[in-house]
Amino acid sequence: MLSVCCQHVRDAAGVRHIRDVTRERVTTMPRVRRLALVAVLAILGGFALAGCRSEPGVAAFVGDTRITDADVDAVAIQIRDDRKPADPKDFRQQVLAVLLKQKLMAAALADHSLPKPAVDTTSYAENSGLKPDWRFTRAAAEGDTYLDAATDAYVKGLSQPLTPSEADQREAYNRIRSGGQALPPFEDVRQFFVGPAMSDALARRSVLADSVKRHPVRLSPRYDGFVLVVPFTVGNAPTALGVPIGLTASPSPSSP
Repeated sequence: MLSVCCQHVRDAAGVRHIRDVTRERVTTMPRVRRLALVAVLAILGGFALAGCRSEPGVAAFVGDTRITDADVDAVAIQIRDDRKPADPKDFRQQVLAVLLKQKLMAAALADHSLPKPAVDTTSYAENSGLKPDWRFTRAAAEGDTYLDAATDAYVKGLSQPLTPSEADQREAYNRIRSGGQALPPFEDVRQFFVGPAMSDALARRSVLADSVKRHPVRLSPRYDGFVLVVPFTVGNAPTALGVPIGLTASPSPSSP
């Protein structure tokens, strides 16, 4: 049985999270809580780019669409100006992750002829600890709401829920450990890394990876080693599956 350890933490953008190691099973994170995490989780390590497309003043390309440094800076400034003096001041990585997901998921809906759902930015802000008038909040709410819609459509086409490989389970396990949590050996707790939450994360990763395949992302060298993540929980312990960005990024075998 796993021991339990809880810690309230805030990330660089100020969003509240709870770190906790489960005693029993994988559970599904409430959607609003999952959205709050997706809004700000960006680089969790582990993947490097094989190549970048660099152009002065451009932070990233999604296909042929540019996200400029000015776009990123304008959003980051709103967060920076609201932080306490002792807080981190550079939020560009978090901002770029959110802008990338927003564009990739809008493209995913268009690719599959799905309508854009209504986005409740006010509720999203309340559940994530963000301000509703921030451009960051709007972009995060759109990206996560669009990902929900695309994933719902994808899952309806499956004959059965996706099942994790050992590599998927180890990734989720290692992300909990990298967050500072003490866990038993992987083989002793592997059975907990299954179930609805894991299947949902696999489906969401597949949708995100498919959009990356259709609309290749190229980054400024300043963002080398970037990973977009799909958060979920094992019990109450936050973890995630990653989608690497760059020339070597490839979709999972279960991509739509």
